[in-house]
Amino acid sequence: PNSQIEEKDWSLSSAWNSWCMVEQLASQPPLLKELIQAFFRLQRPLIGISRKTWIEFLDSWLKDQEWV
Repeated sequence: PNSQIEEKDWSLSSAWNSWCMVEQLASQPPLLKELIQAFFRLQRPLIGISRKTWIEFLDSWLKDQEWV
């Protein structure tokens, strides 16, 4: 997890919750496959994937899955 212990408002719980989401996804191969396919669909030749586009997609996807 990303430790930002020097920041006053940082908490281990947010990093831990993110890690738990990764573990939950890893235990569900069909959902993981769906995300892999989406990642490749969003890729652009030579440029790769736009970080902003991927984050927006993930945010929407997680809400659709009711994980957030």
